[in-house]
Amino acid sequence: MAAEKAAFNIINPHAIEDYIKGFATDGESFDETLYDYLNLALSKALTKEEDHVRLVAELPSDAPSWLREKWSDATFYEFTPQPSLHTKISRVKDWIRGALQRGEGWIRRTDDRGRPLKLLKIGSLEQALKEAEKGSLPDSQEFFDAEILTGDIHTVMAFPDGYRFVHLLSEEALDRESKEMGHCIGQGTYDSSLTANNPGSMKAYYSLRDSQNKPHITLSLHVSQRLLMSCRGKENKAPVEKYVPYLEKFIRKSNLSIDRKWAGLTNLLWHEDKLYVLDRLPSDMILEGDLDLSGTGGLVFPRNLTITGDLRILMTHVPLLVPCMKIKGKLIQEYWNSFGEERVYYEREYRGFPGPLKFERWYKENSPSEKNLHRLNGPAVIEYSAGTGIPIIERWYLNGVQHREDGPAVICRDSITGRVTEGRWFEKGVPIQKTLN
Repeated sequence: MAAEKAAFNIINPHAIEDYIKGFATDGESFDETLYDYLNLALSKALTKEEDHVRLVAELPSDAPSWLREKWSDATFYEFTPQPSLHTKISRVKDWIRGALQRGEGWIRRTDDRGRPLKLLKIGSLEQALKEAEKGSLPDSQEFFDAEILTGDIHTVMAFPDGYRFVHLLSEEALDRESKEMGHCIGQGTYDSSLTANNPGSMKAYYSLRDSQNKPHITLSLHVSQRLLMSCRGKENKAPVEKYVPYLEKFIRKSNLSIDRKWAGLTNLLWHEDKLYVLDRLPSDMILEGDLDLSGTGGLVFPRNLTITGDLRILMTHVPLLVPCMKIKGKLIQEYWNSFGEERVYYEREYRGFPGPLKFERWYKENSPSEKNLHRLNGPAVIEYSAGTGIPIIERWYLNGVQHREDGPAVICRDSITGRVTEGRWFEKGVPIQKTLN
């Protein structure tokens, strides 16, 4: 029997919880039971995954007291999930979500705290994936053969070489698509959006099939807006290049639009009347307007790419910003991080790219607003000089109000020398009359 993996000393355990939480969140809807079960199955297992942790070589400047006390006694790591982890966690999520919806027996076999024993026994990600595989659907070919006979799919566009796009009409069709493609459209996840279950639904799902009825691309559409909302290849990856011509013809014939706000979910861009996959953009491209890549996997941008508007990136999977690219608007980078009991969401705004840093802001929750400004051990808002890059204004916030106990909550600096020119004290949002020494 192989030895069980040892857990790494993780300095940001809440980053694991936040990562798992994303799999139990669908838009504004949050499934607390699914989150609890995923946490039981995976929170400890993910501390053992060598590919998804990074050695912390230096003590962070804003490290909490417990980490400072233990720093010299152990080696510490930071949880840094890579794009490959998303697919694996999605498989576990699909298994647990489906079991909950079907009311499978193992869910009722619990300890005295109501926690399923099956999930408590999981000690590694490999074990979780094995359980998910055991709980998955039977052989896919049998399902696909049955699908043709039962009318669970309907062909909407056919090609001379046998490829075709089909409309997925039933829960069974979604399950088969999920099984073969390795993503989360099946096992109940999107059943409520089917027209058969919800006549007023504005969502529809389509699949590119080959001559053997095997799927290669899954699409989600908003019907009334004629909007492509997501486009996924196998295991939630971008579509393979050989299938893009079929996809482009389907989008044109269906008169679908692709909104740049959904680029992270569609993996696609229209440019000069041609369809491109995000990770295969050509060199020297000029993209007009804004681009939002939140939710996108790791990207490498092409040489000499120019974006005339703003670029927003959610730094879960970090695209590589190459030096020869240009962003004429703002570059907004959003991050999640945490130390000990303190969860942190922060964003950086640059004056284009390449260009100087303009702002840094820290928030208590993943909701950028003034009422959520919050940071321990440092200013929650920092404004930088456009000319020198020196921080010229620093503001301390706790729980949305200006507050600092060991110094001024607002500090102003000279943009050339960095010398402090003004300091203002606040306690729980109330100004305090003090002067700089």
